[in-house]
Amino acid sequence: MTKPPDRAAPPGPPPHPKSTKRTLVIMVSVVLGIAPLGLVALFVYTRFFTLTGAQVGDCLAGDIDKPYSIEITDCGAADANYRVVGRVEDKSMVEFESKAGKKTCAPFKDAEFLYFEGFGDDAAASGAILCLSKAS
Repeated sequence: MTKPPDRAAPPGPPPHPKSTKRTLVIMVSVVLGIAPLGLVALFVYTRFFTLTGAQVGDCLAGDIDKPYSIEITDCGAADANYRVVGRVEDKSMVEFESKAGKKTCAPFKDAEFLYFEGFGDDAAASGAILCLSKAS
């Protein structure tokens, strides 16, 4: 005699649906946890990177004595203070502040001001020296 096939055990209760309230709480917690990290990253970026990406012919607004105020602007704008007449790459803050650094812009006849654009705000910072004239 053959044995009849085993019947499957009756299924258990259906799984509980995920709570949308719990999901919402988790999502809000993640966002609130990430937001402070974003603010810290923004602070570090604005504190240690004074990069405008300015090229020869661009105009700058702001005060070169306050590097974090410098930004590229339209040369016809009322706030345009400087025009980039030369850019010398691969310089350090030490070179910028040295007597030799002051001569970096000598080949650019219209250059009246120098501005260091680079990574960091210590002597080892590397970047470029922008040779500037007054915006006209």
